[in-house]
Amino acid sequence: MAFWLAFLAAQLEPNRLPAQSSAARIEGKVRLRGSNAAVADATVGVEGTDITARTDSLGRYALVRVPAGPQVLIARRLGYASTRVPVTVPAAGARTVDIVLATSALQLDQLIVTADRTGRAKGELGTASVIDRDAIANQIASSLSGVLELIPGVPLQPPGLDAPGQFSLRALAGLGTTGVGGVSGPGAADIGAAGTLIVLDGIPLSNNANLQTVGVRGEIVSQSSAAGGGIDLRRIPATTLERVEVIRGIPSARWGDLTQGAIIVDTRAAATMPEFAGRFDPRTTEGNLVGGRGFATERQALTITTNLAETRNARTLSSATALRGAGQVAHRLSLGQRVTLDGRPLNARVTLDTRVDWWRLKFDSPERPDLEVGRNSFQDDYGLRLGERARAVIGGGLLEWTAAYDHQRQETRETRRISRPTTPFTNKLDSGFALGTYVEGTYNGAYELQGAPRLLYSRLEWDRSRTTGSGLHLSQLRIGSEVRREWNVGEGYLFDVSRPPQASQFNGTAGYDRPRDFRDTPPSATSGIYTDARLSARSGTRTVDLQAGIRLETLHDGSWWTSGVRSSQLQPRLTAQAAPWPWLRFRGGVGVVSKSPTIAQLNPARQYYDLVNVNRFTPAPSERLSALTTYIRDVGNPDLGLSRAQKQEVGFELDGGARRGSISVTWFDDRIRGAVTLRRDPDFLQRARYALADTGRGTGQPGRILQPPLFYEPVPVFRDRYVNSGRLDTRGVEYVVTLPVIPSLRTRLEISGAQLESSFATDDRDYGPATRVNDFQVDTIIKRIAYFGRASTVNKRGILTWRLVHHQPELGFVVTATVQQRLGDVRRVLSRFDSLAFDGYITRTGTLVPVPEADKLKPEFADLRQLRPSTGAGTSRLADDWLASIQVAKSLPGNGRLSFYIFNVLDKLVTISGGSARALPSTRFGAELTVPTASWMRGGP
Repeated sequence: MAFWLAFLAAQLEPNRLPAQSSAARIEGKVRLRGSNAAVADATVGVEGTDITARTDSLGRYALVRVPAGPQVLIARRLGYASTRVPVTVPAAGARTVDIVLATSALQLDQLIVTADRTGRAKGELGTASVIDRDAIANQIASSLSGVLELIPGVPLQPPGLDAPGQFSLRALAGLGTTGVGGVSGPGAADIGAAGTLIVLDGIPLSNNANLQTVGVRGEIVSQSSAAGGGIDLRRIPATTLERVEVIRGIPSARWGDLTQGAIIVDTRAAATMPEFAGRFDPRTTEGNLVGGRGFATERQALTITTNLAETRNARTLSSATALRGAGQVAHRLSLGQRVTLDGRPLNARVTLDTRVDWWRLKFDSPERPDLEVGRNSFQDDYGLRLGERARAVIGGGLLEWTAAYDHQRQETRETRRISRPTTPFTNKLDSGFALGTYVEGTYNGAYELQGAPRLLYSRLEWDRSRTTGSGLHLSQLRIGSEVRREWNVGEGYLFDVSRPPQASQFNGTAGYDRPRDFRDTPPSATSGIYTDARLSARSGTRTVDLQAGIRLETLHDGSWWTSGVRSSQLQPRLTAQAAPWPWLRFRGGVGVVSKSPTIAQLNPARQYYDLVNVNRFTPAPSERLSALTTYIRDVGNPDLGLSRAQKQEVGFELDGGARRGSISVTWFDDRIRGAVTLRRDPDFLQRARYALADTGRGTGQPGRILQPPLFYEPVPVFRDRYVNSGRLDTRGVEYVVTLPVIPSLRTRLEISGAQLESSFATDDRDYGPATRVNDFQVDTIIKRIAYFGRASTVNKRGILTWRLVHHQPELGFVVTATVQQRLGDVRRVLSRFDSLAFDGYITRTGTLVPVPEADKLKPEFADLRQLRPSTGAGTSRLADDWLASIQVAKSLPGNGRLSFYIFNVLDKLVTISGGSARALPSTRFGAELTVPTASWMRGGP
């Protein structure tokens, strides 16, 4: 890596850049399908570059200085569906490529309704899947999470807003949480979702300031909260998306705060014919309106998008409904002659992109006494984001400044029926001694979470690109920096302290969580600086590309970027690809990425311990007496910092086009170290014991507590602390096989899938089940208990998806049949559970005493030699199963579209095999309709 960085630095001098350029030229005509009429004023460009041209009155275009090798041409015109044409560019000379446009994408021969194998993420060499507008429109999806089902190895789900749409790249979500002793912390699902970066219109989204959680000891957990994991993708409607790039491999150095991969999302902008899209099925109703107008003389474009959707739960399960509203206003101003297809200025001096996004997700599950008395849930999240991207041509390069402010409001209300035995209780909010009361019976435990996350983001980047050159040359150089500040100004965690929403945690030692104000939580500040360069070498149609970069990610110890360093990671990244022939490409890469802890993990709520000093419970309530001492402990960890992931991959692609088919295979190995998990650190508190006076029966008086205390006794307690101790390893293979088109049937088959194995473990200690820990804390006769090393969990799963596409362009008719198999789903818990499995013991003063393996058979450890309490050790399997879906789409006049779909055609619900059962989503059927709403927006693009 050092060699390449030195080499790249040497290339920065202008006189070192190659002066010779390729003379490759692509020319042709753009015509209308059916009539062969010329399409004037269409834009034709090379995807991922600044090379672009407009057609003249005869539909002719010419692209010059086009890089040799496999490229993708893209043609667009207002009122027509965009067309993408793969092409192999010679090293010199000219090639003629005619392009056909149609009013509907369903009428195009090159229609792609799956993730595009020939698409390339802009500025990236890592393995990526590109999902364009045509594939998005053909997918049965209500939100971004449904669109991502086109990625190999992603399980299919019915469209709707049923559950939080968190997404993990190259990770299995079934590894659970790091639950220990009755508390729960982040598990593999949270780590994977939080480590998947979502970038919307060039601005990263973040869930780090989401505090809608009841903490590690909470008992009533919101079923619709996304706190602690990734962004809830339900907030991003599928109908508003223009293009999605999923970087599954090693991302370039410009992307930070991730461990899994990056999902780059572009929404629909610029000139767009106004259209209405609606979806209806028995449980989901959705409507979307989008329209954009270009102002040719002023080089401006204005786009407005609105979306409204509602999903109703099955009546037999609950009366829950989920409602989404979303909208965007996008404005683009270019000062100059023209811009490229993706908005980058070619001859323009300055381009300004302004975005205003708003969204709202509302979940309401009212009480259903026939199902469960006292249970209701409500969540209302909404936000407004202002974003600006300013780009200017300076000194032969492009200077880009991106800034955003994200303003959100979150409200959660939960109620459950709670039963607790007769227990001494205190509502004391500070530390100290106080008389208590008795709480018993059943009551409604209720709480509110009032959050208000904020995000301030800025990126400054200089990009110098050179699309052509002879020999080995520097084709791109990027240098940039970004800063991010996140905080939460919500009212916090609120409830009636006399009726707390916790019951099982309180045992006379451990207390219940108290209300807290989120405004007291310090902000989090992170920054990153990076440099990224791309080397290219071409000889004829043979090409070699190398992308090397390095990024320094910093988590600051204060609220602003000028404060000191709390944690930092240096992240080198290297990816390469070689194409010895246009139809064969090899690729590989290795790199380091990192993820910042959330604000809740950096600044956890203080933990309360309510030690019972006096517990005189009599039949007569007036004679009862209790006293408790409340202790408050800070469980923050000043050493908590960035987690680190090592990613590596290798793969190849064979692309024979539609006539010969294609194969793409990628092997990968991702290893996360220092992931944030929960650790229980032992400690002890001193409990005072008192003598009582005037305790005669029948007096109607509670008696008196005599001071001073008779004696003190140690009570073991645990501080639940976030630490960097998690290890999540995922390895596997991803593949996509596209068989040749059968011309007589106009049908092709695509087979995609992934075989994954994930292993999750921590360095934490295991003290056994919650009941065992509680007995140790309460019963002074128990002088010690054994502790064990943490178990590791291994999951394996294969997903194989078959997509059969029948397409008749002249009729604008497409039938897509999908069958997904879920195979080899195995879960193994690896731990030692014999009578010598203990690592040591903990005393009543919270001291950890390790026991060497050679000493475990000594007589003094006989009380510790017991079978390890159950950890679920062993192997469990889910039955292999499959489900099938079908979609039929037909074009309508004026670029309209009508489609019908059935998800899980056979309504397979449960498959039982070998003693295991697998549940599948129930059948969902419905219709989608896209209709042009007006023809008044005829301005230039």
